[in-house]
Amino acid sequence: MVKFILKRIGTMIIAMFMIILITFTLMHSIPGGPFTNTKGVPEEVTQAMEAKYGLDQPMPVQFVKYLGSLLHGDFGPSYKYTGKTVNDFIATGAPVSAKLGLVTLVFVLLTSIPMGILAALKNGKWQDMLLMAIATIGVTIPSFVIAPMLIYCLPSAWTAGRATSCPSSPWAAIPSATWPA
Repeated sequence: MVKFILKRIGTMIIAMFMIILITFTLMHSIPGGPFTNTKGVPEEVTQAMEAKYGLDQPMPVQFVKYLGSLLHGDFGPSYKYTGKTVNDFIATGAPVSAKLGLVTLVFVLLTSIPMGILAALKNGKWQDMLLMAIATIGVTIPSFVIAPMLIYCLPSAWTAGRATSCPSSPWAAIPSATWPA
């Protein structure tokens, strides 16, 4: 069992390294950079900015520095927003994503477990076939198609503006958390 877990962890590390390497290489193969085509900025300023962020160094050196930063949890500065880092943006969005993920997990567990039990009890009957069809449709229809349908079909009390973004009680947060993200 320990050998299996260590093998999985090793495979995960190799896969993550390959994803980072491929993404880094693809981003550097695109013509230009974050400071090209900046209107009215002299070439000296562009070169100074590239030197400040280390973009004037060879690609292997940039990659090693990037890997070192990633291992320390530093995702680097934002090239678009001065004075902000990528970590700032992640910290801002992480609580919202965690809340959405938790609501989704609870919803999936509360619906799928009873549906699975019912399908097992009614194996081969119309209830089993209906639940299998619902599950198949839910898996095959893309989220960008389901989202507008949910917005249209949600009860009017939830879509009439009574669901606030900052509700006073946890129970009042359920309608706003069910909106498609």
